This record gives sequence, C-alpha cells and structure tokens, in this order.
Amino acid sequence: MSSEIMTDCQTCAKKKERHKAKFAAKRAAERKPSKVCYLSMDRHMSVGFGTVTCTRDKVVIYDKNEHKRNHGEDSIPNASYFEEMATKDPEHVWRIWFDAPRYEQLFGRQEDGRWLLIEVGNGFA
Repeated sequence: MSSEIMTDCQTCAKKKERHKAKFAAKRAAERKPSKVCYLSMDRHMSVGFGTVTCTRDKVVIYDKNEHKRNHGEDSIPNASYFEEMATKDPEHVWRIWFDAPRYEQLFGRQEDGRWLLIEVGNGFA
C-alpha cells in the first residue's frame, strides 16, 4: 500500500474510534436515570410480558420466566425476598433487572441495603 492510502485508512480508523466513543458516551448518558429512585421492597418480581432477573456477581440466581415455568405464577416473590438473600451475603454485587416491552430498569444493591436505580432503557419493543 502506498503511504497516502495508509494515512487515509488511519484517519478513517481514528474517526471511527472517536465516533464509537462519542456514541458510547451518549448512550450511557441516555441510560442514566434522571432522578434518584429506589426499588420498593413490596414490588412484585414480574413485569407481565417480559422478564425480571436477579444476579449475584453477574451469575443469574433468579429468572422470572424460569421460576414461573417451574413454580407457577402464584409463587413469584417480592423484592424483599432478594434483599433477605443479599443481607446474608453482602460481599457480592447484587443486581435486579426489569426488562419489559416499554421500559427497562436496572437496580443495584447499595451498602445501606437499598436498591438504587442505576440504569434505564426503552425496553425491547
């Protein structure tokens, strides 16, 4: 390749990297909640059409659809069930993710035992 073509390719690569970084920053800003919000411990771990997942250190410990298939709709727990688990094992990163057609919410457990909304989205529809 001639040095002129190489320079063009390097310029394109740098532009792509800048664009990717700018897009990632914009997407992160869009997913950041506009206000501080905490998960109610009474909240039912179901979203209807969609799923709810609880993870401990990125390992799924609860999936609403799997739970519903194995135990039925009537046995779906509230958020307090997972808070009890997290209280017994606080040295881990706990997350609850609600994924519905029109919204998406990710809550993370804080040291004080509250679950803070850390990410929002438009859902999958």
